[in-house]
Amino acid sequence: MLQHHQEFSHFRLSTLEDIKYLAPRLRREDKQEILAGSGLLPYEALHLGFKHAVIVFTIVNPKNKPIGIFGVDDVGQGIGGIWLLAT
Repeated sequence: MLQHHQEFSHFRLSTLEDIKYLAPRLRREDKQEILAGSGLLPYEALHLGFKHAVIVFTIVNPKNKPIGIFGVDDVGQGIGGIWLLAT
């Protein structure tokens, strides 16, 4: 029987400390997407997302270390834009 390895434990509201922790640890693909889409560095993009999103959550592993972040932006007319970045 295969062992199930639990990679995450739960998610919680994000903090600025989460942004500082996650920015240098993001997946290469996520860093490239940020740069191509906005021209920003990962920390700048995460910080802007944190400040301007309707809500932002951090995904944490069983050791309570951040491994991802996701949120919902208000793009207008009652429409929300969903985003997710991970390590």
